[in-house]
Amino acid sequence: MLAVPSNDFGGQEPGTEEEIKKFCEVTYGIDFPMTEKVHVRGGKAHPFYRWASTHFGPLSKPRWNFHKYLIAPDGELVAWFSTTTSPTSDKVVSAIEAQLNRTNTSR
Repeated sequence: MLAVPSNDFGGQEPGTEEEIKKFCEVTYGIDFPMTEKVHVRGGKAHPFYRWASTHFGPLSKPRWNFHKYLIAPDGELVAWFSTTTSPTSDKVVSAIEAQLNRTNTSR
């Protein structure tokens, strides 16, 4: 799990990276790494987001905060999930388990 803060969605994350991290720790109880704040939309989008949207097509572009991408242990981009999909949904959990099983059977 890796959080990527961005202020591209209605100005919801205007603070510094430290302020955003503290807010997320207190509000959501996160304990996973967070990157620097980046753009995820438009001409200034981070190269990962430009690449991911070409990999899965225009529907896979983040439309709002909490958009999710699943990257396999080998670095392959395998799935994306919209903002409205809970990280604990059956869809997300099944996709993660499939990747973990794939990794465990290839050893």
